[in-house]
This record gives sequence, C-alpha cells and structure tokens, in this order.
Amino acid sequence: MAGDERWRSGRSLLPLIVFVATALVPGLLLAASIDRFGARYAEVASVGRAQVNLAAMSGVGQRLGRYFVNGAAILPRTLDIPFTVVDVLPIATAVGIVLATVVSAAGSVRRSVLGALAMAASAFAVMLVVERAWAPHHVVFSMVFVVLGLARSLEDLRTRRPFVFRAAAVAVVLYAGLLAARLPGAAQEPGSEAAKDDLLRFIRAQGLDGRTVQVHVAWGTYYIAHLFGREDQAVVYLDRFSFDKAERPLRRAARELGRTLLVVGSEADLGGLEPAQIARFGVLRSEYRNGSWWAREYAP
Repeated sequence: MAGDERWRSGRSLLPLIVFVATALVPGLLLAASIDRFGARYAEVASVGRAQVNLAAMSGVGQRLGRYFVNGAAILPRTLDIPFTVVDVLPIATAVGIVLATVVSAAGSVRRSVLGALAMAASAFAVMLVVERAWAPHHVVFSMVFVVLGLARSLEDLRTRRPFVFRAAAVAVVLYAGLLAARLPGAAQEPGSEAAKDDLLRFIRAQGLDGRTVQVHVAWGTYYIAHLFGREDQAVVYLDRFSFDKAERPLRRAARELGRTLLVVGSEADLGGLEPAQIARFGVLRSEYRNGSWWAREYAP
C-alpha cells in the first residue's frame, strides 16, 4: 500500500519534473551563456524591459494584435496597404473554422485545436510584458500555433464538413485576389525606401567604402554594404547592446588603418543608440543625406 502511494505521488510530480528538465534547466543555461561581445544573454534580454505594466502591455497588444486582425498587414515592413473593412475577412474565416471544429468535431480533434490556440495565447501573453516587442518576427512565435490549430481543423473539416472546408477555401482565394488588386495603391514603408539604396550607391561611387570603416546603426543597410562593397572594405553593425564595448576598439582600428569612421543610419532606425553616443565617434567631418537616411564621417 505504501509503495502504491509513493508511486502515485511520484506520478503527480512527473509534469513538474518534465518541465524542469526540458524548459527550466536549458533556460538557465541560456541565460548564463555569453555572446560574442562578452555579454551574458540575461543582460541582453533585460534590455527588452519585460514588466507587468498595463499601459505598456496595452501598447504592445495593439502593435502585435493588428497582425491577427488586419489581413492587409501581409508585408508590414515593406508595403503599407490602407486598412478597409474587408481586411477582417481572414480573421473572420479563421474564427469560423475554429467554431465549426469546436462545435462538431470529435473530442481528440477539439482538444488538439484548443490546445494549439492555448499555446498561441500563452506565447502572445509572454510578448505582452516585453515593451520592445513590436515586429512581425516577434508575433510569429504566437502565430505558428494558430496556423497549427487551423491546419488541424481544416484536416478534420475536409472529410467531415466539406461545405465548410470549401467555403473557407473560397474566402481565402477571394481575399487574396482583392489584396492583389490593391497592391498598386500601397505605400512604401520608410525603412524600405529607395533613398537607402541610393545612399549606399553614393558611398560606393565616392570611394567611401574603401577609405572608411563603415559603422551601420541601421540593420537594413548592413548586409547590402557587405554584399556590394569593395573587397578591402571594413563594415560592422553596432547597436545598443555592443556600443560600450565596441566604440573605442573601432576608433582605434580606424586610426591604425588610416581611415575615418562612416556612421550610416536613418532618423527612424538608430539601433537603439542615442545621438550623443554616435557623436562620441570623433569630430564630424562631413555628412551625406538622402531623404531620411544619412552617412556621417568622423575623424576618430
């Protein structure tokens, strides 16, 4: 009898043991790890300013929630398609699919769909407390569970409720066609504007990529400069995580190479850096502008 009690007690603790083994221990190891700049991951993650603050959480919810509600936010960092009432069709279709499954599907199917949606809600709740969560690549951690739940629903509905399945397919095709028809009226997002590419072409044409150390504080210019610049160019990306440890070595490297520092960025994207931090690179010699994008040359 005592052995049976111990067995039942051990089984009741099994979920907790599994959680510790598969989540908590690896999580602690990750938090204690050190990145290539010598910073602990826990320190870097803290910059996200996770906090239970209703006002901040509301702002994050509005920024990320639109990717669920607004079907026109399909190219959010490239094109801005004005919202219309028809853009709720994707979320309305998804809700209809889930309701049809919950109301009439077998228990195992219903549990798998609701389980996937619960995981989606959990992932979204975690993002709500991170003040810096805002982008599509953040909300995708929640969206992937929604897609899994919908896929399971559609798999069941295709054989058991073919009419609902066909209606969902028609809604998807119809909305895709309406969205394609509206693309000519879309506006380009500032971070994807041609001014950025024109500025980088100017840098190459003037030979600045060969006589400077390029410091990109805008993520969107860093890879382009790497791809198209000279073979002897020096290109780095710098943000708030690495500034304090990289600023002095960059200035020293520029002096040793006999080069100036060319800081490339935009008014909207400074990698979290403050203008006062950028000014610490040295004496400003010249500035090149194109739209909201600029390149500032400093003597280190």
